[in-house]
Amino acid sequence: MATVENSSKAPEPLKIDVESSSVKKLAPGLITGFTKSFVMHGNNDVQVFINDVNAQNAVVGSLTELDGNNQPFLGLASMDVHNMCPFNGGFYARLSVGWPSNLRVRLNFISS
Repeated sequence: MATVENSSKAPEPLKIDVESSSVKKLAPGLITGFTKSFVMHGNNDVQVFINDVNAQNAVVGSLTELDGNNQPFLGLASMDVHNMCPFNGGFYARLSVGWPSNLRVRLNFISS
């Protein structure tokens, strides 16, 4: 019998950095921040590295479109955060941008 490869395996995630100046400690074990800007469209997995997050944290986020000056604005594209999964030293996020071409975005997050 032939072996079938698991076709549902996710592709290698896009690695995204966090603006160190964006991370704020709100209380012990509670942080908020945002990533550096990046471009995407369609569905993508991203891997975000931040030392203040570990596998036992809860992480929630939102995706924001940015204008030419890297300022957030509400454009016409739909943007979704489908899943977030913490690991020791960061988190993964499965994102979707409903637009046919790349848009500049950033991922905002809070973790406890």
